[in-house]
Amino acid sequence: MRKYIDWGIGLLVFSREADVDYLYLQHRCAMKKDYPNLLDITAAGHLLAHETVYDGFREIKEEIGIDVSFDELVPRRFHRQRTGKRLSI
Repeated sequence: MRKYIDWGIGLLVFSREADVDYLYLQHRCAMKKDYPNLLDITAAGHLLAHETVYDGFREIKEEIGIDVSFDELVPRRFHRQRTGKRLSI
């Protein structure tokens, strides 16, 4: 049996192509019990009792198949500021 601590991790993946920022989201399966058929953050999961936040980045590989190390990530701060239909980041 897997033992979890009370820590979860949620990750958003952004990319920039041709001066356009993209945010990668997942489409939840229609068969999911909670929030079926809706958009969700890029990757999320729970940490095992012996894991650190750094270990949680395995969720990116498990959920969307991209192998990323903690050192490759760029911190982003964003706030909800609506301009028309776009979210300003």
